[in-house]
Parts: sequence; structure tokens; C-alpha cells
Amino acid sequence: MKRRDFLVAGSGLGAATCLAPNPAEAQPAVGAHIKPALCAYTFRDALQKKKMSYEDLVRFAADNGMDGVDATSYWFPDPVEDSFLFSLKRTAYRAGIHIYTLGINTTLTKADADARRQQVELIRKWVDIAEKIGASQLRVFAGKPPQGVAVAPAAAWATESLKQAVSYAGSRGIVIAIENHSGVTQQADVLLRMVKDVDSPWFGINLDTGNFLERQHEQIAACVRYAVSAHIKTKMMDAEKRAEGADLDRVFRIFAEGGYRGYVALEDSVGPDPFTSVPPVLREMARLAARYSGGAR
Repeated sequence: MKRRDFLVAGSGLGAATCLAPNPAEAQPAVGAHIKPALCAYTFRDALQKKKMSYEDLVRFAADNGMDGVDATSYWFPDPVEDSFLFSLKRTAYRAGIHIYTLGINTTLTKADADARRQQVELIRKWVDIAEKIGASQLRVFAGKPPQGVAVAPAAAWATESLKQAVSYAGSRGIVIAIENHSGVTQQADVLLRMVKDVDSPWFGINLDTGNFLERQHEQIAACVRYAVSAHIKTKMMDAEKRAEGADLDRVFRIFAEGGYRGYVALEDSVGPDPFTSVPPVLREMARLAARYSGGAR
């Protein structure tokens, strides 16, 4: 189905809930190709306190059987020098790791048009950095509606900004991924409408499995066909921000049934010491990625 033919309406989400009744009955989906990865945000405290470098993170990912790294940009040096980027790029290449995306913090729902233009310029800057480091994608946020503004007009502002950003990103060979983060993208119907309205092969969703606050599996299933990357959480939050353990097998099965091809990165410290709590989750992710991609590791 072409993106321009997709209509987000009525019972569209309900159709996405036809899942296999039992994880044990699920079969590897023909066409799915799921690659396990690690998001830098998982080690945010260590990176912030400089107890870990980005090159350490890349080596940790390789040592734990990952294929890629989501290099959240928050702890890059300022300014970002080519020497830093190229050293990290070399380390990743030698480790067999693809730094496939950079994540940046953007707010595209600002009421002031000049402020939104500045956000587009920020995206353009990081598109160039992504190109230098060998990433194929830049991950961005839409933002929350300003006080007194409804979701629909705020989402429309974000969409217009994304069209400008995606036009530039495509000219550089970089895909822009909008994350279902807090704000206007926290409901699948709004998120999918934005994808339809931007209508570009250089745009898609970074599907975070922990950020929907209701009907989580249903909304994940509705979005997975438009996902160009993903974040895996070990917990899911409800509307009251109460955490429940995620059924990772079910989540990976949804990705497989949607024919997903791409990286799924753990973005979750799991416990107080991620150096010990994260590796078992990565091993489980690698197992599930292999199972639902039709291979064995």
C-alpha cells in the first residue's frame, strides 16, 4: 500500500489487532528482518558523567551481539568536530557496528514561526553530521502543543516543519524519523496522519514501544508498517504512568507480522547498574530478532 493511499480513520487501528493468540504458535514472518541494537540513552548517566565514552558504548554493543547503535546526540562534544565523528566512525566500523541513526531534541510545535524555522535549521545541521558519521537516519521529536493550543493545529505546525526538514534530508540521503514521544505524537492516529501528510520516502516513524499510554499493542501494530526504526522498552506505561513489564515476545511478533525490516534498539537502563542489567536483555532481544526474522543465532 502506498503511503498516500493510507487513510487514518475510524476503525483503522482495530484492524491492526489480529495477532496470533499465543506466542508459542507464532512462526517467523517471511519478509521480516529485525536487527538488534543499543540506544546510547540506555547509558545516559555513564555518558553524562563521562564514565563511558561513545567509543566504549560501541564496543559494549559489539561485545553483546548487537548490530547497530542509536547514537543519541546529547552527549556529543560542542562543537561537534570532524575528528570526534571520524574517530567514532572508524571505531564502529572496526567493531562491526553500524551507527545507523542520531537522535536530537527538537520542538516543532512552537507557536512562533521563526522559532519553528530555527528548529528546521537545527535538523539541517544534524543531517550533515549524520551524513559524516555514516548514519542513514536522524531521529527527531515533534513536541507538545503550546499552552492553550489544541493537538490538531500543533501537529499541523510540526508537519509543515517536517516537510521542509525532510526535503533537505532527502537531498543528503538521510531519512528523518519522528518518534512517538510525548505531545502530539503520543496517539497513533495523529502520528499516522503526519506520516501521510509529509508523504515522503525519506520520512517515517521511530516506533518506541514504551511511549503509548493506552492500547499499546494495538497502536504499535497500527504504526509498524510505517516504522523506519524502533526503540524497545522493557516496561509499558499506562495513562497514570504506572509501569508494567512488557511482553517482548509479543512486541517482536507484532513487528514481524508487520513485515518490519530494520533496527530495534534497547532504550532502557533496566536497573540501577546497566552494565550488569542490560546484557541479559540484549541477549533476549538478539534471540527474538533471530526468531522473528526466520533465522537462528
